[in-house]
Amino acid sequence: MYFILILFAFLSTFLAVFLVRYLPKYLDMQHKLTYKPLHSPYKLKPYFHKNIFILFYVVTLLIFFFISHFFHANLHSYLLMFFCWVVLVLVMIDFITLYLPDSITLTMIWLGLLKEYFGPTQLIGMKEAVMGAALSYIFLRLLSEIFFFVRKKEPLGRGDMKFFAMIGAWFGFEATLFTIILSSFGVCIWYASKLFIFKPKKNKMNQYFPYGPWIGLGIFTYIILSH
Repeated sequence: MYFILILFAFLSTFLAVFLVRYLPKYLDMQHKLTYKPLHSPYKLKPYFHKNIFILFYVVTLLIFFFISHFFHANLHSYLLMFFCWVVLVLVMIDFITLYLPDSITLTMIWLGLLKEYFGPTQLIGMKEAVMGAALSYIFLRLLSEIFFFVRKKEPLGRGDMKFFAMIGAWFGFEATLFTIILSSFGVCIWYASKLFIFKPKKNKMNQYFPYGPWIGLGIFTYIILSH
């Protein structure tokens, strides 16, 4: 137990260093090559930069203790910890840049399918994983195209769709539906409170906002309630 705790403390440090030092350089290089500029650059504010290590130590260790308590120390619990950490990375990137990198979401989709290929690492079964990833993306893409045809505006980013497909590949289409409903409900509450309490200008209400944190909140809630 203590060895695992030390290991995950080390991994927390590695993750924090990766987010602060190496991920901004990687994203900048990737977008220079693809000619797709970010909505806003991946730069951490000074205060957040100083406290990033403490933040991730606390969050990752909370994930470690929670999953270890309910799942015990086994291969499945380590897979869940890995998934939750990747979600944290995606949430942070989307919160800062309004962008979810394909290099992470697509890789996680394939890893989600690959883990179901081997017996010891299966969480939901190969059929459920394939159907979860495919249906999640097709369902959201279809809704997005219908909305775009009617309103001439995209309601959901392509990165968000891949994020949901990633969830489907790891936990099935049921998890995707749960996350869609809960995250949409959270966004509605946030949007209504922002509209009636803070009363921002109309042009600010039409600006893009990060949906990734709400997706992360939804899937974390699903993991807690369903396991």
